[in-house]
Amino acid sequence: MNTRLKAAGHARRLGALALCAALGLTAGCLGPREMIGPKTFVIRPGVSIAKTEKTLSATLGVRDCAAPQQYDRRMIVLEPDFRLSSRPNEFWAESPAAALTRSITDALIAGGHFADVGNAFDMARPDAVLTAELRAFHENRAVQPPVAEVEVRLELREARSPQVLWAGTLREVEPLAGEEASALAVAMNAAVGRISVKAAQALSTLDFVAQDPDVALGIGSK
Repeated sequence: MNTRLKAAGHARRLGALALCAALGLTAGCLGPREMIGPKTFVIRPGVSIAKTEKTLSATLGVRDCAAPQQYDRRMIVLEPDFRLSSRPNEFWAESPAAALTRSITDALIAGGHFADVGNAFDMARPDAVLTAELRAFHENRAVQPPVAEVEVRLELREARSPQVLWAGTLREVEPLAGEEASALAVAMNAAVGRISVKAAQALSTLDFVAQDPDVALGIGSK
């Protein structure tokens, strides 16, 4: 009898120890620890550009940059086999198209070549309209060392006619200083900044007189 009681007591003590160990492990798993969430990076290049010597009387409306569907907020990677992938759990704070539109607009405003620069849809009747098509915005691993690659097609047209005042495809690459996403963000900001300055400088060479809207509509003509 005593032997059975001792055995039962020993089994209860072993069970209690096992329960305590299990609770301890559970507490450790549920205890405070660093949460790993998505990492988000901004495209806000510091654009520095000298004021142009001549300011036109014409106003410029900038349309939102168009972009293929793969260039959303994901940090896209072009692999050596030309496959597109993305960095896991790492994103841009906004779409590359929106960031590029803002950066180019800021550079054009800073250059001061046009009487006014703004979003084309917010302006009553701009004299010229700038459109953009984003063609590349990714980390290019098909080259060594990997680079941040940006390419955009820009076209400037008179608002009241199909005449092209200027058109060009701008491309910039910037080597990555490391493999982490922050290195891509630094490189991409540099590339976007240079493209924005190039766009503003190219448009600052233009000299045109805005067409009279009444003449364009045939008002007052015989």
